[in-house]
Amino acid sequence: MTRNRLGHIFVFALFLALALPLMAALKNSTQISSAVLAKGDFTLYTTRSLNGTALQPGDYKVVATNSQISFVYNDKVVEQASIQWKDSESVGENTLVADSGNIKAIHFKGKKRSAVVV
Repeated sequence: MTRNRLGHIFVFALFLALALPLMAALKNSTQISSAVLAKGDFTLYTTRSLNGTALQPGDYKVVATNSQISFVYNDKVVEQASIQWKDSESVGENTLVADSGNIKAIHFKGKKRSAVVV
């Protein structure tokens, strides 16, 4: 083999060595499919329900896209729900609106729109 061919093989092997772990990490990570419009940290002090799934007390990252909200706990999506965006007043802190323990809306700090669960 020539030096040029050995160089190409080395570069290709290096590419695979770097790309395969990255692809595996992306497959196992929390994936949100659309562009993120809002996100925030929320603490649940009592059990709340979203789409019939009980969300236990704890610290959650909440990520909202154009049509979906995702609750992430320990880097895993634990529940998602369809949403619609509604104009609202800007709030000073992240807030969940619940009725009888069921999450109905999510207000993100500094945003003039809120995510309403449909």
